[in-house]
Amino acid sequence: MRVLLRLCVIAACVYVCVLAGLYIFQERLIFLGEPLDKNFKFSFENSEFAGLVNVPENGEHLEALMSATQNGAAINGVADENASVEGGVKENGAAAGEIKSESAQTSGERVGENTAQDVALGNNTNSAAIKFQEINIPFEGGSINGLKFSAAEPKGAILFFHGNFGDVSGWGAYGADFTALGYDFYIFDYPGYGKSDGKISSQQQLFASADAMSRYVLAQHPPRKLAMIGYSIGSGIAAQQAAKWDAARLILLAPYFSFERLAHEKIPFVPKFLIRYKIPTAEFLQAARSTQITLIHGAADELIPVHHCRDLAGSLKAGDLFYEIPNARHNGLLAMPGIWEILKERLQ
Repeated sequence: MRVLLRLCVIAACVYVCVLAGLYIFQERLIFLGEPLDKNFKFSFENSEFAGLVNVPENGEHLEALMSATQNGAAINGVADENASVEGGVKENGAAAGEIKSESAQTSGERVGENTAQDVALGNNTNSAAIKFQEINIPFEGGSINGLKFSAAEPKGAILFFHGNFGDVSGWGAYGADFTALGYDFYIFDYPGYGKSDGKISSQQQLFASADAMSRYVLAQHPPRKLAMIGYSIGSGIAAQQAAKWDAARLILLAPYFSFERLAHEKIPFVPKFLIRYKIPTAEFLQAARSTQITLIHGAADELIPVHHCRDLAGSLKAGDLFYEIPNARHNGLLAMPGIWEILKERLQ
């Protein structure tokens, strides 16, 4: 009996120590960013991602998208439409319209050019080149580092909050494709990622860093010309910023219902009150009443299960849409067939 009691006491002590470690070192376990050398030069000349927006879609796939049928349903009492296409895209929304196919032309050679080391816009004499500049925004005694990709005739701006892995040296490769849609494209690294100084220390500080990014973009583009896009861990941050600044559009790729819920699903033995990063995406969507919302999730997502996005769809209003991509996993979502047709349509 005494041995059993001792074992129980030891197990309880180990459990408490594990919980304490998870609570104290939460940032190290959640945020996986790595620093880049401050002298690192960004270049996207040979990116495997550049040009995705101009790759012609499979004709069969586009036909399937065009022939998507709508049927009445309800999400939390709001009229909803669902379209299910075998091998294509499931579309759920409060006012779903058909997806228009656009003839895409293959772009010529496009070269990334690091035109500046500060916020001054450099001139690019090569008209076929992708213009981008490096940006450093003051934050907490250091700076947040990012990139701006310039469209030829911008109709607005996109602020992209990237996922947990990597930094703008990789995620920035999508800049060429988003500028091809007619938007200036901004992407920044979170504190401790890439060339951004500091480290993430709390949810409040993480949102404060996102505020600094948004303020920089809003100094050049009004909120009603701004689209926020968030991928994975960046989805909740994008939702919070869109609601706060009343952005015109919000697109969430592989989002979570709340980070607290996702973390509890991954480590169910940890009580929710010990998870300091709540990031309630659903609440932010409900607050973004004048923002057009688009949800996109892979049905085979192994990191953030698709049921998170299905539950988020309950917060959609008229004009918002939810797309479930069959066979799509968490990584590589932006390379899946049909994704760029959706983005073209929703960013018109």
